[in-house]
Amino acid sequence: AMAVDGGGGKAQVVAEVCAAAAAFSACPHRRRSPRRPPFVDWYLVLAVAEAAPEDAVRRRYRQLALQLHPDKNTHAKAEVAFKIVSEAHACLTDKARRRAFDDERAASYCAACHDRFRHRAERRAAPATSASGAHGKHRGGTRRTPAATQALREVQNRLRDECRVIDSCLRANDAG
Repeated sequence: AMAVDGGGGKAQVVAEVCAAAAAFSACPHRRRSPRRPPFVDWYLVLAVAEAAPEDAVRRRYRQLALQLHPDKNTHAKAEVAFKIVSEAHACLTDKARRRAFDDERAASYCAACHDRFRHRAERRAAPATSASGAHGKHRGGTRRTPAATQALREVQNRLRDECRVIDSCLRANDAG
Protein backbone atom coordinates (compact mmCIF):
# COMPACT_ATOMS: atom_id res chain seq x y z
CA ALA A 1 0.00 0.00 0.00
CA MET A 2 1.10 3.54 -0.63
CA ALA A 3 2.36 5.77 2.14
CA VAL A 4 -0.12 8.44 3.15
CA ASP A 5 1.46 10.41 5.97
CA GLY A 6 4.60 12.07 7.27
CA GLY A 7 6.63 14.99 5.93
CA GLY A 8 8.92 12.82 3.79
CA GLY A 9 5.90 10.68 3.00
CA LYS A 10 4.46 13.35 0.71
CA ALA A 11 7.36 13.03 -1.71
CA GLN A 12 7.01 9.25 -1.53
CA VAL A 13 3.29 9.46 -2.35
CA VAL A 14 4.10 11.63 -5.39
CA ALA A 15 6.69 9.10 -6.56
CA GLU A 16 4.32 6.17 -6.02
CA VAL A 17 1.43 7.78 -7.90
CA CYS A 18 3.69 8.72 -10.81
CA ALA A 19 5.20 5.22 -10.85
CA ALA A 20 1.74 3.62 -10.83
CA ALA A 21 0.67 5.86 -13.72
CA ALA A 22 3.78 4.79 -15.63
CA ALA A 23 3.59 1.08 -14.77
CA PHE A 24 2.42 0.09 -18.27
CA SER A 25 4.15 2.86 -20.25
CA ALA A 26 7.00 0.71 -21.51
CA CYS A 27 5.10 -2.58 -21.67
CA PRO A 28 6.96 -4.87 -24.07
CA HIS A 29 4.25 -7.55 -23.78
CA ARG A 30 1.28 -5.83 -25.41
CA ARG A 31 1.66 -3.89 -28.63
CA ARG A 32 -0.11 -0.53 -28.66
CA SER A 33 -0.26 2.04 -31.38
CA PRO A 34 2.37 4.74 -30.76
CA ARG A 35 -0.35 7.32 -31.44
CA ARG A 36 -2.39 6.10 -28.47
CA PRO A 37 -1.40 7.34 -25.03
CA PRO A 38 0.02 4.66 -22.70
CA PHE A 39 -2.50 2.69 -20.68
CA VAL A 40 -2.88 3.97 -17.11
CA ASP A 41 -4.48 1.59 -14.61
CA TRP A 42 -6.60 3.84 -12.36
CA TYR A 43 -7.01 1.03 -9.82
CA LEU A 44 -3.23 0.84 -9.51
CA VAL A 45 -2.94 4.63 -9.20
CA LEU A 46 -5.39 4.74 -6.29
CA ALA A 47 -4.18 1.39 -4.90
CA VAL A 48 -7.72 0.01 -4.69
CA ALA A 49 -9.09 -3.35 -5.77
CA GLU A 50 -11.00 -3.62 -9.03
CA ALA A 51 -14.10 -4.60 -7.05
CA ALA A 52 -13.72 -1.66 -4.62
CA PRO A 53 -17.03 0.11 -3.99
CA GLU A 54 -17.41 3.75 -4.94
CA ASP A 55 -17.13 4.94 -1.32
CA ALA A 56 -13.76 3.16 -0.92
CA VAL A 57 -12.54 4.90 -4.09
CA ARG A 58 -13.71 8.25 -2.70
CA ARG A 59 -11.98 7.64 0.66
CA ARG A 60 -8.72 6.70 -1.02
CA TYR A 61 -8.93 9.71 -3.32
CA ARG A 62 -9.43 12.05 -0.35
CA GLN A 63 -6.41 10.54 1.44
CA LEU A 64 -4.20 11.01 -1.59
CA ALA A 65 -5.60 14.41 -2.53
CA LEU A 66 -4.74 15.78 0.91
CA GLN A 67 -1.15 14.63 0.44
CA LEU A 68 -0.79 15.68 -3.19
CA HIS A 69 -2.60 19.00 -3.46
CA PRO A 70 -0.09 21.58 -4.72
CA ASP A 71 -1.03 23.93 -1.85
CA LYS A 72 0.01 21.23 0.65
CA ASN A 73 2.89 19.57 -1.22
CA THR A 74 5.88 21.43 -2.66
CA HIS A 75 7.28 18.47 -4.61
CA ALA A 76 8.00 19.34 -8.26
CA LYS A 77 5.61 16.64 -9.54
CA ALA A 78 2.89 17.11 -6.89
CA GLU A 79 0.56 18.93 -9.28
CA VAL A 80 0.95 16.24 -11.94
CA ALA A 81 0.37 13.48 -9.37
CA PHE A 82 -2.69 15.36 -8.05
CA LYS A 83 -4.12 15.56 -11.59
CA ILE A 84 -3.46 11.84 -12.14
CA VAL A 85 -5.25 10.93 -8.89
CA SER A 86 -8.11 13.31 -9.75
CA GLU A 87 -8.55 11.67 -13.15
CA ALA A 88 -8.54 8.23 -11.52
CA HIS A 89 -11.24 9.38 -9.09
CA ALA A 90 -13.34 10.94 -11.86
CA CYS A 91 -13.16 7.75 -13.92
CA LEU A 92 -13.81 5.25 -11.13
CA THR A 93 -16.71 7.14 -9.52
CA ASP A 94 -18.64 7.60 -12.76
CA LYS A 95 -20.48 4.35 -13.51
CA ALA A 96 -20.37 4.68 -17.31
CA ARG A 97 -16.72 5.76 -17.41
CA ARG A 98 -15.77 2.96 -15.01
CA ARG A 99 -17.49 0.35 -17.20
CA ALA A 100 -15.70 1.72 -20.29
CA PHE A 101 -12.39 1.77 -18.39
CA ASP A 102 -12.92 -1.81 -17.20
CA ASP A 103 -13.40 -2.85 -20.85
CA GLU A 104 -10.23 -0.99 -21.91
CA ARG A 105 -8.37 -2.48 -18.95
CA ALA A 106 -9.39 -5.99 -19.99
CA ALA A 107 -7.81 -5.33 -23.40
CA SER A 108 -4.73 -3.40 -22.19
CA TYR A 109 -3.92 -4.92 -18.81
CA CYS A 110 -0.58 -6.72 -18.67
CA ALA A 111 -0.16 -9.08 -15.72
CA ALA A 112 3.62 -9.19 -16.14
CA CYS A 113 3.98 -5.38 -15.94
CA HIS A 114 1.48 -5.25 -13.08
CA ASP A 115 3.47 -7.84 -11.13
CA ARG A 116 6.72 -6.02 -11.91
CA PHE A 117 5.22 -2.77 -10.58
CA ARG A 118 3.89 -4.51 -7.44
CA HIS A 119 7.28 -6.09 -6.83
CA ARG A 120 9.02 -2.71 -7.10
CA ALA A 121 6.42 -1.06 -4.87
CA GLU A 122 6.87 -3.74 -2.22
CA ARG A 123 10.64 -3.26 -2.31
CA ARG A 124 10.20 0.52 -1.87
CA ALA A 125 7.78 -0.03 1.01
CA ALA A 126 10.05 -2.53 2.79
CA PRO A 127 12.07 -1.14 5.69
CA ALA A 128 15.32 0.24 4.32
CA THR A 129 18.30 -1.90 5.09
CA SER A 130 21.52 -0.03 5.55
CA ALA A 131 23.82 -0.26 2.55
CA SER A 132 26.60 0.87 4.87
CA GLY A 133 26.42 -2.15 7.17
CA ALA A 134 29.41 -4.29 8.11
CA HIS A 135 30.45 -4.78 4.49
CA GLY A 136 29.52 -1.30 3.26
CA LYS A 137 31.92 0.79 5.35
CA HIS A 138 35.06 1.76 3.54
CA ARG A 139 37.50 4.22 5.12
CA GLY A 140 34.75 6.12 6.90
CA GLY A 141 32.58 6.47 3.79
CA THR A 142 29.76 4.48 2.24
CA ARG A 143 30.57 2.11 -0.58
CA ARG A 144 27.83 1.23 -3.08
CA THR A 145 27.08 -2.43 -3.39
CA PRO A 146 26.17 -3.90 -6.80
CA ALA A 147 22.58 -4.21 -5.55
CA ALA A 148 22.50 -0.52 -4.59
CA THR A 149 23.91 0.45 -7.99
CA GLN A 150 21.25 -1.67 -9.71
CA ALA A 151 18.55 -0.10 -7.54
CA LEU A 152 19.74 3.37 -8.55
CA ARG A 153 19.62 2.37 -12.22
CA GLU A 154 16.06 1.10 -11.76
CA VAL A 155 15.08 4.41 -10.14
CA GLN A 156 16.62 6.32 -13.06
CA ASN A 157 14.75 4.15 -15.56
CA ARG A 158 11.50 4.49 -13.64
CA LEU A 159 11.84 8.29 -13.50
CA ARG A 160 12.60 8.35 -17.23
CA ASP A 161 9.44 6.28 -17.87
CA GLU A 162 7.40 8.56 -15.60
CA CYS A 163 8.57 11.63 -17.50
CA ARG A 164 7.58 10.02 -20.81
CA VAL A 165 4.09 9.20 -19.50
CA ILE A 166 3.61 12.67 -18.01
CA ASP A 167 4.75 14.30 -21.26
CA SER A 168 2.39 12.15 -23.33
CA CYS A 169 -0.49 12.86 -20.93
CA LEU A 170 0.18 16.58 -21.15
CA ARG A 171 0.34 16.40 -24.96
CA ALA A 172 -2.93 14.41 -25.03
CA ASN A 173 -4.60 16.96 -22.75
CA ASP A 174 -3.38 19.86 -24.92
CA ALA A 175 -4.67 18.12 -28.04
CA GLY A 176 -8.05 17.41 -26.42
